Amino acid sequence: MATAITAWGLVSIIWPECMTRIAGLFRLEARGMTPAAQERLCDILAAREKAEGVPRAYGYYFAAVTIALAGLESVHEIPYIVPYALVCLAFALLSTLAYFRFRRATQRRAAPLVPRSPVAALSPVMILSLICVFALTLPLAFYPPVRLSALIVIVAELILSVIAWRIAVAPAFLIGDDPQWEYAVDERVRVGRARGVATLASALSMVLVVFAAPMLPASYGLYVDWAPLTISIVFLATILCNASVLRQRMPVT
Repeated sequence: MATAITAWGLVSIIWPECMTRIAGLFRLEARGMTPAAQERLCDILAAREKAEGVPRAYGYYFAAVTIALAGLESVHEIPYIVPYALVCLAFALLSTLAYFRFRRATQRRAAPLVPRSPVAALSPVMILSLICVFALTLPLAFYPPVRLSALIVIVAELILSVIAWRIAVAPAFLIGDDPQWEYAVDERVRVGRARGVATLASALSMVLVVFAAPMLPASYGLYVDWAPLTISIVFLATILCNASVLRQRMPVT
């Protein structure tokens, strides 16, 4: 667990924008574009990221907190799940700060063209997955040795779920230089970010259940036997649903 947490922190140092960059949502599609179209897309993505203005420092802050919490794994009096839960909470709080940046940007440049359905962005599969993950994590809150960790992770999951929902219902974010492509980019970003955040929310709980379920007493028999497998399958469904975004082509010429 200490190694995994440290690795998470190192990734944030090497790639501090990993959670806010949107270019990855278009990498596969950009390969099939003409050089002129690729340049057009890159200009729109750069302008959007500049308008959102999420600081690189957020990634460094998260890395510092994460690596510090990894050190707590060497304190034997602290259950090894607790530092992981605190990392989840730190991640949720920094994601909230990044979302506030995005919300301020949309308030300045939003274009409420048509009503937007959150189901179109998150999809029923993602929503049901979040509900299922929450239901599978909740029983851990009733077992005292892992109660604190479970409650912290549940709070982090709820925060990320709310952020995913707010992104899904956000109005179109258009800068105005190239409206046709900007709207197509915004749709891809809205769906990709909403599903990405929802997938991360599921991932936090999945790791907790897989590690904590074996610690439960025999009275949790069915839960111990089935919860880790069930939540892993649910998480796989969210990954597949999230990956489907990259296979959709932008409706522009």
